Amino acid sequence: MRSNGFTLVILVVAWMAAATVSAQTVSESGKEPPIKGAAKKAELFATKFSASLDGMKYVLEITLLTSKKTSSQFTTSMGSKHSSGDVKTVPRIAITSRNNPVPEGAKLVIEYYSRPKFGTERELECVEHLNLPALTPRKTVVADGRGIELYSSQYNSYSGRRSGSGKDLCGLIVSLFAPDGTLLVQRVTHQSLLELAGKTMSGPKAFER
Repeated sequence: MRSNGFTLVILVVAWMAAATVSAQTVSESGKEPPIKGAAKKAELFATKFSASLDGMKYVLEITLLTSKKTSSQFTTSMGSKHSSGDVKTVPRIAITSRNNPVPEGAKLVIEYYSRPKFGTERELECVEHLNLPALTPRKTVVADGRGIELYSSQYNSYSGRRSGSGKDLCGLIVSLFAPDGTLLVQRVTHQSLLELAGKTMSGPKAFER
């Protein structure tokens, strides 16, 4: 996909890990920290603000690597099951310029949305800003966000009834902005987030446990 002679390829990888919060890092492709987990490619949805930028302009791929830290898990004598624990999601975004350079100061914005266990209401948990270095043509950098950690519990009765508490990750809104604030491309990982995406840059918001 091309825009003014250049293409960006964005690869988002998120993995769930233990309790510590990762630091933001931007690395050259091939020099990024290793990751662990089972990979699952996510379906992407273009927002109304960037749908016109599709085609030959940008390519985005998002893969989720997931695991969780279980704090409690047991089965009753009647066969009911209970489990609880933390799930940490950390995004990894690889950005490649194809023909033209990407100017220094371009900003990657990641918005994390949660939803209640077995619920549909969406809540913005945090917003991360990552400043990108200048990219010469055909160069790739890999940006790692800090991510968030969510706690949830689930009860499955022997009769098949399910209940739970806490939060699950609903999805991400990933946006790339030029230094002047112009939106270059925007994708969401869950269709329910399409109506929440905006054309202007959201301010940073720290995750509060």
